[in-house]
Amino acid sequence: MYMKNVFIFLIIILAASCNKSDIELSYAKGLTVEAFIDNDKQARVYLTKSFPIDGTIDSVALMRNIESHAKVTVSNGEISEILSLKRDDSRYPMLYYRSNKLVGKAGDIFTLQIDLGGKSYFSNTEVPENSIINNFEFISVPNQVPDIIRELTISVDNTKPEVKKYFKLLIKNEKIESKYSFASPAIFTNETTTQNEFDVFVKYPESYDYDFIKGEEFFIKLQRITKQEYDFWKSIKGDETRLLNMKSFSEEIPSNIDDAFGYWGGQNTSSYRVVVD
Repeated sequence: MYMKNVFIFLIIILAASCNKSDIELSYAKGLTVEAFIDNDKQARVYLTKSFPIDGTIDSVALMRNIESHAKVTVSNGEISEILSLKRDDSRYPMLYYRSNKLVGKAGDIFTLQIDLGGKSYFSNTEVPENSIINNFEFISVPNQVPDIIRELTISVDNTKPEVKKYFKLLIKNEKIESKYSFASPAIFTNETTTQNEFDVFVKYPESYDYDFIKGEEFFIKLQRITKQEYDFWKSIKGDETRLLNMKSFSEEIPSNIDDAFGYWGGQNTSSYRVVVD
């Protein structure tokens, strides 16, 4: 998936920057959940657990960190479905749970239940309405020879500005990376505007070290998300060098899943293919 996968927990960085006593003090067993259901798409649930680090990080340790023996159920109030375990080797965790028939629908409320180790975890979310990008505006960068580098501003539709809306922005340039990553900004909201449209200045993530080049194409996703997911990402995007499910970190980050760390979020995605002009 995108985001350079925050849920790989940045274990290597942590192991290199903390000594064993630091890790032992912070370590706490628990369930970490990344779960979402998009409009007209199946629910996806990624489950991992925290584990102590002894200084050696390998594929076996990462695989053991994945919870693959849970019973995961999603319901829309009328239909309940037990999710099937699937595999996707393009991301971590590569094992995840997915619905087969149940898909998201804007305005519907979906209940998530995770049964694992004799304990049940619950959460509710609502799939938001769709939002769109009205315009892509490319501006030449001054004093550039040749004149091929552009800056990008998107105009986001804000019909019914009195409704608070929350967004996640993803980007992909297949010359750089085949998967979507968080754009910059990664998340934003309409809370500070009363206009029917607002502008957002967009850049590739810093990890790309790349510009919008005239004539090149890229892909962008505007995801309308819930406030709960927005609050979750807002809490962690400021510091991506700490292990997400460490107790000292999880105390600082909101979660809408009872007794677990993470989020269950409704999403509604608008996707675009854009050529830089």
